[in-house]
Amino acid sequence: MNTPKLVAGMAILLSLLSVNEVFSATYSDLNFPDDSFKKIDTIPLSLSIKSHDEKWLKDTNRLVVYPNLSDEEITFVIPKDEKPISINLIDAKGKKTPIKQRDALNNTISIANLKKGNYWLEVETEKTTRIANFLRY
Repeated sequence: MNTPKLVAGMAILLSLLSVNEVFSATYSDLNFPDDSFKKIDTIPLSLSIKSHDEKWLKDTNRLVVYPNLSDEEITFVIPKDEKPISINLIDAKGKKTPIKQRDALNNTISIANLKKGNYWLEVETEKTTRIANFLRY
């Protein structure tokens, strides 16, 4: 049995099932592309952000990626007291693609050139490394 494909398929299924729910968990998965355990916070948000959601986004203490289902671009929010040092996109096979700071202006990243599938956004700050997943359709 091909375990990486099974894990990737389960991740896509979980992402699709939790589109309208708030979902946060800590995963310790030996099949994760990195060799250390990471905390993954996944919070799918609707395509239309309301004003109370914007306030919540500014006060959150985690990495938030929205819209979770996107084909053009994604926006990410990190805690307001942290600054990103490096930003990477990780595909289902574990391949990391660095994102240049100039390409992440206003914390928005174009994903139009990515293939359809499940991805993780890894944002390293001076305090910690945060990872959140999103779907490119």
